[in-house]
Amino acid sequence: MRNVLIFGGSRYFGKRLALRLAEAGDDVTIVTRGQLQVPEAEGIRSIKGDRQSVATMKDLSRDHYDLVYDNICFNPYQAKIASDAFMDQVGKYVLTSTMSVYAPGAELKESDFNPLHHDYHLESEHDYGQGKREAESYFFHRASFPVATVRLPIVLGPDDYTDRLKFYIDAVRGKSRSYCITRKRRWGSSQALRRPPF
Repeated sequence: MRNVLIFGGSRYFGKRLALRLAEAGDDVTIVTRGQLQVPEAEGIRSIKGDRQSVATMKDLSRDHYDLVYDNICFNPYQAKIASDAFMDQVGKYVLTSTMSVYAPGAELKESDFNPLHHDYHLESEHDYGQGKREAESYFFHRASFPVATVRLPIVLGPDDYTDRLKFYIDAVRGKSRSYCITRKRRWGSSQALRRPPF
């Protein structure tokens, strides 16, 4: 039985992750601000706190976790407060990242972005992709525990509150612009190139 901590476990794929881990026999703790209902199942408990709070992170670091899943780390400052708090208290830290760490293009490879070759800036404003790049960079440069990143291109499924699928359906229906892959296998659009708004 593993002791697992989840940031971003009260909705969408984080909720399903929590339920699956609990079903497998893990002890799961979800950190929540209390705005959403945490999934109820044997093996799941919740702690009220804020992922962006240094005090919350310090409180959580009193326990040792075999696994931490962080679905809501969006910038290097958030990576820093986790790295500082959980020093030597984590077996493995899994950061949910994104395909947006890569420059747009076709035939992308994982090696096209290496966080060890990228800088981070704690005080800067970051868009989504840059924030994730720099969060990865901070963890890989500074964390005292093993870190893995999962770079998901898109997540679709039940309980999706983001309207991602709707965005693509509207694009196909001609209601908005989006990326498409042409026969030449290049990213293009019939109008201006544009990333989806998430």
